Amino acid sequence: MDLDTKRFIYILEQKMTTCMEKVLKVIYCSEQKQFDRIIQDALSDIKIMISLTQVYMLIDKESSKDLRQLQSKLIQGRIYIEKELTTLKVEIRRMVNTT
Repeated sequence: MDLDTKRFIYILEQKMTTCMEKVLKVIYCSEQKQFDRIIQDALSDIKIMISLTQVYMLIDKESSKDLRQLQSKLIQGRIYIEKELTTLKVEIRRMVNTT
């Protein structure tokens, strides 16, 4: 794997880490307006990163294994965030309905 590919993977891993930190922070301590916006921003960022890895795999076929692993991590992160979003929306509805 060449230096540019390593750098690309590192940058996306750092961005994913930042997205996950923001999501976890908002899940545990924010109001709903912020919650929805931050979650949707993170999901949008992850979607873009997944697309970037797909394009990069077309350009750098030698590193496709490493890029597929990165893409898999991104997809797992997206699934986790979507699951948490669904769970929290259900909890919010329950709280609203019980008051």
